[in-house]
Amino acid sequence: MNLAEPDIEMQPPPRRVVGCSDLAKFMASDKVFCIFRRFDKVSVRVLLNIQDEISELEEQLEVLDQTDSQIINSAVFSSLHTRRNDGNEVRKVLLRSLSDRVYAYRKFA
Repeated sequence: MNLAEPDIEMQPPPRRVVGCSDLAKFMASDKVFCIFRRFDKVSVRVLLNIQDEISELEEQLEVLDQTDSQIINSAVFSSLHTRRNDGNEVRKVLLRSLSDRVYAYRKFA
């Protein structure tokens, strides 16, 4: 480090904070000032909402699966062990939605 050029971390904080730029400089001037809200209550609400959405989608998938299990043509039903053989577009859309919601849930949780 060159002593002729003071490090931004070593500079005193501004006397007066004006705007986001000055606030950012002040907060970055010392780790003690670098505090952010976690929004815990809102985060939990969002997680609960996503959890409920996933439960709802899960119920819809279960209904589709139960309906398919009652198909008389057992050859068609037994071919559903892979998505490539599943011609049910509703299930494909439902699984994509579930995938998105589960990803968001796990990212938040």
